[in-house]
This record gives sequence, C-alpha cells and structure tokens, in this order.
Amino acid sequence: MQEPMKIDSEVEKVLSENTPTNMRSNNVPKKEGSVIIELTDGNLNDENCSIELARMFKLIGKNAPIELHLYDNEGLSILPCLSEYADYNVVSVHLDNTQVSNVSELSVFGGLKYLSLEDAPLNDVSDIAKLTQLEVLILTSTKITSINGLDNLANLRELRINDTAVWDISSLPKLKTLEEVILSEMSNLRGESLRCLCHLSKLKMLWVDPEWEDIKIQVLHKIKGEQQRPVFFGGDPENNSVRKKRGFSQLKLSEHIFRLVTR
Repeated sequence: MQEPMKIDSEVEKVLSENTPTNMRSNNVPKKEGSVIIELTDGNLNDENCSIELARMFKLIGKNAPIELHLYDNEGLSILPCLSEYADYNVVSVHLDNTQVSNVSELSVFGGLKYLSLEDAPLNDVSDIAKLTQLEVLILTSTKITSINGLDNLANLRELRINDTAVWDISSLPKLKTLEEVILSEMSNLRGESLRCLCHLSKLKMLWVDPEWEDIKIQVLHKIKGEQQRPVFFGGDPENNSVRKKRGFSQLKLSEHIFRLVTR
C-alpha cells in the first residue's frame, strides 16, 4: 500500500487561501487520493496556459492521481507542450467549452482514464485512439463525423457521442467493455444501425432518441435474454432528455485530498 501523500507548507498555504472550507487540508483525510488542478475561471488562454500549468504542477507530487480541469476557457485553443509532465499520474482531463481541437499532447499521459471535450471543436479522433487506458470518453457536441479508430480503446466503459454528425457506429461492438453509450440527437445516424449494439454484452445503459423506440426495445430484449439482467434504454426518466453532467460519471477514484484552484 502506498504511503499517504505529504502536503508541504507551500501547498497548505494554497489550500487555506483557495479551497472551500469543507475541503481544507485539516478537514480532509490524509490518505492517498486525487489532486484537482482547477483552472476554470475563463482567463486561461494560449499565452498563459503553459505558465499556469507549470505553477500548479510544481506544488504536487508525481504519485497521486491528478485531475486536470481546464474547462470553460474559450480563449484556450492550443495545448502547450506537456512532455515535461509525462512522469505525473494524470488520470483525468476536462477540456469542455474550450477551443481545443488537437489533443495530441495528451499522449504523454499514459494512464489517462477520463477525457471530456464537450462543446469543443474537435473534428478528428485519431489522437484519442492512442489513449488506450481511457475508461470514459465524452465527445458531446464536438465536430467529429467518424469514430473509426476508437475500437482499440480496450478499457472504455462509457462513450458519449451525442449531438455529433457521426453516422457509422458499426465499430462499437469491438469495444467489449462498454457499459454506457449515449447516441441521442444524431441526425446522421439511422435507427437500424443500433442493432449492432446487441453484441455489447456488458452494456447497462443506452441513451437514444424516442423515435428509435421499437429498435431499442428489440436490442433490449436480446441483451436481457442473453445476459439475464436488467438494462436501461432511453432518455432521462424525469424529463426524457439526456443527462448533462460534468465529472467522473461512472469512473470512481479514491477520495480527494485537496484541490488546487486559482482566483
């Protein structure tokens, strides 16, 4: 078992000044957990991103899991060189509502498990296909038209490609570990193509548009018949719309130790 991460005096100062009371170090268990680097105030851009990341990374060790939150920065379109942080254990990157369209720099994070690019102008998944440890991938409202290449993400459990122009999902059955898929608001997708999802033996949740009711019921019956367990298909039971949430979703990490934020 790894020893608890030590929090030095410099980090303690950052915590006391920038962390909500219920997350300050004296109230949080001193045990191994994830560190959140949060730069989400809208002021991050192509010019200052490298400086801000360097300032935050120097405060933390290389062993604890790191969540990198860079969402809601519309001035950020280019990720800086991240190779100097390759030894850090970055497990989560959030780039929602940014202008980032190239994620090739993320390949230095070999243990990356969660990536979210909702409302970002990404139009190609070829670089994402190299992130083979991904468990959760959110590409909602991006510019992608194809998911070809993602079939080598052997650990992927959750995939959201809703509100995109993707039309071919025939490669999804190759992702044997998929448990949750969101395919709503996809005007180029034909309902008949859903039938291929019958081969996803671990599928637990499928979110689709109401007009595909008959087909999704057939898929449901086939999976339930083969697996003898419940599977939920459809939109949100409360408002019949796809859930919008930001966070780890089904990906569970250990309890946070502290959060590094900027003002």
